[in-house]
Amino acid sequence: MAFGAFAAVALALAVAAAISLPAASGSDRAGGLPPMTGPVLRLISASFLMVAASTALWSFGGQLVAEQMGWGATGTGLLWTCIGIGGLAGAGAGTLVGSLGLDRVHWAFLSLMAASILSVGFGLGPIPTLVGGAVLGAAYVMLTGVYLIWGTHALPDRPATGLMVGFLTIAVGQTVGAPLFGRLLAGPGLASAVIGFTAVALIAGAFRSGSTVDGATA
Repeated sequence: MAFGAFAAVALALAVAAAISLPAASGSDRAGGLPPMTGPVLRLISASFLMVAASTALWSFGGQLVAEQMGWGATGTGLLWTCIGIGGLAGAGAGTLVGSLGLDRVHWAFLSLMAASILSVGFGLGPIPTLVGGAVLGAAYVMLTGVYLIWGTHALPDRPATGLMVGFLTIAVGQTVGAPLFGRLLAGPGLASAVIGFTAVALIAGAFRSGSTVDGATA
């Protein structure tokens, strides 16, 4: 029932997209790989590190709360619910970037993501864990929006390609981050894995877009 319902929603959205989105027009647009300029390379580095760090909770959040706090399926489901609710805050990415600047928002939410990894990873208590889950959801969706805006400014002549670069790097980061966290968890242990991936989230903040985004553009 659940899988069928979500499949129906996906199908409805596919039909809506096919009806409402314009067809591609013109063949004189630039193609191929985008130029690897400084802004593009910094975008790739930052988005890769951010999403790799987030896999500590996306892929292992349930296992962490089970080991640290003895939570079962109900507690783990509550954590995912908080993550999902927190993600709604990501809708404000454009507004925040327009008022505070891309780099400030980037660094602020990477810091929040790092705090959430520590909170959930070390099982600091039921409330801090659930709050940490909500913070992760908000930070992840917010940062995804940041990277989409960053991509359009890194490649102003090819904005669609800029969006693609961010999304593709996010997919690669998820693929690489999860097995690395798993190996750390199985080898050096939980503390090393959690602290290491917290550091990865903070390192992502070292990469700056160097662009100014006004409110209308964001």
